[in-house]
Amino acid sequence: MNYQEKQTGKYQDIFPSYASGLAIPAIEESVGSRVEEKVDKEGPIEKLFSSKTRTLKATVRELLNEINLRKNLDSDLVSRINDEICRTKTYLHEIGDICARRYDSEDLRFGRRRSQLEAQVIALEQEERKEGVECWRDLMFLKKYLMSALSDYWESSRKRDCLNYGFEESK
Repeated sequence: MNYQEKQTGKYQDIFPSYASGLAIPAIEESVGSRVEEKVDKEGPIEKLFSSKTRTLKATVRELLNEINLRKNLDSDLVSRINDEICRTKTYLHEIGDICARRYDSEDLRFGRRRSQLEAQVIALEQEERKEGVECWRDLMFLKKYLMSALSDYWESSRKRDCLNYGFEESK
């Protein structure tokens, strides 16, 4: 099983909590139910707007999936980095215990190794901060396009409803 299959299988459902500011289930309900309830009527106005509505709905869902995958990737990477930091700090503590009990020429060798491990911890912490910034940047980019797609979808729905209202009144 390759990485892509693993990720796709693992993260198929859209995540329940997406930045406390947006309620993803509410967005999905709004996007999903409006299209499905109108398909049955399929009047001339619906035929004009159905293609654009389906495209916008698919765009919103795909953007939500991309946001979900990016958040999960970030948490996976941060978890791996934290595991490596913990492992490295464990080695540092072991060296500290060994050096506290002995006093000989081996201390110099352990001192070099301690310096290497401390440098590795610093590098891992920098990598973790860098990943956090990259994740934030990617999410802001995706959220911008999500809001644009939602705006387009809602505008299209509003126009369709206005036209349908006038069309249904004339029947």
